Amino acid sequence: MNSHSDDSSRANASAVWQDPRVDLSNCEREPVHTPGHVQPHGALLAADPNTLLIEQVSDNLEALGLFSGELYGKPLEVVLPPVAVSALQRRILDNSLDGQARYVYRWEREAEGSVDVLAHVYKDVLMVELEVGEPTFFDQLPSHEIFNSTLEAFERTTTVQALCDCAADEFRSLTGYDRVMIYRFGADDSGHVLAESSAPELELESYRDLHYPASDIPRQVRALFLEKRLRLLADNRYQPAFITPEVNPRTGKLLDMSFGVLRGSSVMYTEYLENMGVRASLTVAIVQENRLWGLVACHHYRGPRHLPFDMRTTAEFLGRALALQISHKEKLEQRQERSRMEAQLHDIETHLSPNATLLEALTDSEPGVVGLIADSTVVVVVEGAIKTFGTELPTSLLQALCGWLTQIGASDVYATDSLTAAGFPKAESIREPASGLMAMPIARSEGEWLLWLRPEQNMVVNWAGDPTKPVLSGPHGDRLMPRKSFALWEEIVRGRSQPWTPLELEMVRRLRNAVATAALQRDAQLRRLNAELARSNEDLDAFAYVASHDLKEPLRAIANYAGFLTQDYGERLDDEGRDMLEALVRLSDRLRQLIDSLLRFSRMGRAGIHITDFPLTQVIDEIREDLVELIRSKHADIQIEGTLPRIHADRALAREMLSNLISNAIKYTDRATPQVFLSYEPPGSPELPAEAGGRGCILVRDTGIGIPEEHHEDVFQIFRRLHPSNAYSGGTGAGLTIVRRIVQLHDGWVGFISHPGRGTTFFVSLAPQPEEAE
Repeated sequence: MNSHSDDSSRANASAVWQDPRVDLSNCEREPVHTPGHVQPHGALLAADPNTLLIEQVSDNLEALGLFSGELYGKPLEVVLPPVAVSALQRRILDNSLDGQARYVYRWEREAEGSVDVLAHVYKDVLMVELEVGEPTFFDQLPSHEIFNSTLEAFERTTTVQALCDCAADEFRSLTGYDRVMIYRFGADDSGHVLAESSAPELELESYRDLHYPASDIPRQVRALFLEKRLRLLADNRYQPAFITPEVNPRTGKLLDMSFGVLRGSSVMYTEYLENMGVRASLTVAIVQENRLWGLVACHHYRGPRHLPFDMRTTAEFLGRALALQISHKEKLEQRQERSRMEAQLHDIETHLSPNATLLEALTDSEPGVVGLIADSTVVVVVEGAIKTFGTELPTSLLQALCGWLTQIGASDVYATDSLTAAGFPKAESIREPASGLMAMPIARSEGEWLLWLRPEQNMVVNWAGDPTKPVLSGPHGDRLMPRKSFALWEEIVRGRSQPWTPLELEMVRRLRNAVATAALQRDAQLRRLNAELARSNEDLDAFAYVASHDLKEPLRAIANYAGFLTQDYGERLDDEGRDMLEALVRLSDRLRQLIDSLLRFSRMGRAGIHITDFPLTQVIDEIREDLVELIRSKHADIQIEGTLPRIHADRALAREMLSNLISNAIKYTDRATPQVFLSYEPPGSPELPAEAGGRGCILVRDTGIGIPEEHHEDVFQIFRRLHPSNAYSGGTGAGLTIVRRIVQLHDGWVGFISHPGRGTTFFVSLAPQPEEAE
């Protein structure tokens, strides 16, 4: 291909390499994967993976003693020995060359030395890279011994910091570079040098604990490290070996060398290293769960340094092992902290009983909320009181802080490491004791909060050069060059606290859920007790009033005398007299029914309830027999939809409850043939209203007259009828009151949905059934 070289392509590529307009402002857009050249310590052949015909070559084949002459359109056998080509063909057929560059063959040449043949297929192009082989200490020391000794050293460490220190030493020992740094990315993509190992004889200035701006490693470079875990630059001052032709004649595209080991570097990166005094570099990515955690950055100052394939493979393997060890130790540290916090949280939860006040539950346990979150002052603002554990702060400021939280709508757990940056108007006045805030709302409408406050942490961040000036004007006027200064540049960070960790936020959210659950239980208990007390008082008053008049016996006498009058003197009375006497009998009978209902209601539950397990269908059959006359006279149709379960309840009370609901469904209708449908919906059914509380419900649905919305609360009041006493077969107005009382005795719930003119559906849940309690 040398005689067929594309001079214009080479000129264009050279112009790009030397273009003075290339600057850091374009760094994010720089096509690092298509540099158009390779590093000169190796050569590249690009071929059609189907025909193995050469399409592109680097222009240094002759300089490396690999081939001299035209190559375009010729088979790979012209350059490579047949055994190497056969190995390539096998690897192509089994798809083992897709993606990452793979070692294919070591070509041993008699006089010129060995050549490592590496290859990969990417974007339908076979790239064969030829590296002049060099002897390594693997020739004397088996690689598995290096793996074992390094992994054992990693495993002996107990913290992430100790592991990184160890890794820096091990990588320097393995690779022989003058300096090795373990570099971690922050949330803002800036880098922090956690650990460093350097050749003591060079007396290099330490970079340990320095921070590097995110612009030092552009976004597309970080993305490429997720795909290609290792990057070698053998000589920062290399002369590029250009690819000819520049554009692949078959694909019509620039050669994408994302996975190539010889891929050339960008001018920005080489100048960056030059400014640091670095001659050669090796970078290994530390990847956790497809996230770039950091880098192992190896720098060499004493000249070029080329690491052969086997040593690079070992370095990449150890980089993966390091990532796993970092993940393991991070999780171990997190587990230990989680275990401590969960024990604290459990202790708090045990005190959140409905019988204790919230203030007592949060503060009386030892150490309670005070020990849940480390290094913080705790403020409990609840039940009209403010209680502080730690640094005392003025009440007015705490009240202002709570008001500000309500104002900004902090409905979830709110956290900031800088109240100043968050915009709290009085942040400056409490900056030293309380720069950071984590707030848990208890009852925002009541201004109740649980607050954790952290003091200001004046932090010195050491940057490798001024991060606000990542580039400096260069000699070409319109060009910006990579920054030349990597000297220590201190930034004092004020008004910030130690940040809140994701684990701390998680635990506070769990505490909030526990507090909310306890509050709901406490409120439900209070509502239940108050409602029961109110109902008991009302019922007792009503019963006492009626019973005090001792109506039962006089009423019986009235009924008897009315019967005697009808029997003995009925013929002497005119029509009006007989009507009046019949009215007397009818009214006394109604009064008797009212008294019987009242007595039955007042006695209900006094003897206790007897829970048994029985099939609901049997109870329905018994009710059909009890109501046979009503069903026949009304031509009613009672249907069971689906399968009714066995239930856990007092059988007699359940029978009375359902009898009341079914008889009402038959009576209160204008249809000639009333229809009643009984069914059961299991827990969590979408057919159930939210008020069912997740329990299964018995449904009694009718096609009757319905209940107007304005009377929904009235129907459960004793003796409260919505119609005249003689309408819809009469009744006392106590049936639904008795239904509700029976449900309450079972710790259940009863409600209904009604559509006037179309019918009503009652929902009844009794005590939690066995399948619901599991």
